[in-house]
Amino acid sequence: MSSKVQELPNELLRLKVLERFDECLEQKNKLINEQKPVVQVKPSIEKTIVKEFIPQHASDAILSILREIFVKSFHQYYKEIQIELKLQENKDLLEWLHEVFDEMQTEMLEKKCRCFMLSSTDVADSKNQGIIGFLTLEEREGGIIYIAQCAIDAQSKKCGYGSRLFQHLRQVYPPGTYYWGLCRRANKPAVSFYAKLGAKFIDDKNVADKKGYDSSLYAGFEFTDKPSGITETIINQRSNAT
Repeated sequence: MSSKVQELPNELLRLKVLERFDECLEQKNKLINEQKPVVQVKPSIEKTIVKEFIPQHASDAILSILREIFVKSFHQYYKEIQIELKLQENKDLLEWLHEVFDEMQTEMLEKKCRCFMLSSTDVADSKNQGIIGFLTLEEREGGIIYIAQCAIDAQSKKCGYGSRLFQHLRQVYPPGTYYWGLCRRANKPAVSFYAKLGAKFIDDKNVADKKGYDSSLYAGFEFTDKPSGITETIINQRSNAT
């Protein structure tokens, strides 16, 4: 009788040890199964390529990728300065960004503007089919180029990709080409980016007015491609990035 009584505490102890072991095993499996954050490896400038994108129809899968890049890229900063954007009353920021892309998409489909995409040459980079960013432009009379939009993947900014896109334009247009565009005054990163490219900002409010934009919200910028200008800017930005 006493032997059975003595065995009871031992059995309870064994069960508690097993219970504790099961808890530890469950916790271990939980940690293993938890989704680990994906570390995005950004391709070097040398492992990127710029190609012109000419959509044939609105259902082109590339358009959806460009839309996602554009919306996320601008939303990342614009949500912090939404008051300064002075959007129409009750206009949702994301809704507005999608509307802006809708207009851009229509212009691409109607061949009113050209689109150049920057992509990674690394076949292992499957995110967005390797597309990192893009810019759109309009060719005006007299060889003048109007820069419409430039967007880089939200997680890939400040790596020199934007400058890489502009460097490619030197392979498309001759030296001495005059470029101009409009930039939101509140978009400080964009203002800084164009300034680093060597752009000069234009105070003349007619520059914004002639495109139908509020000159109090938008500033014009201009620059002329020179043999040393854009290339040196990219080299400097690449050095700063490293």
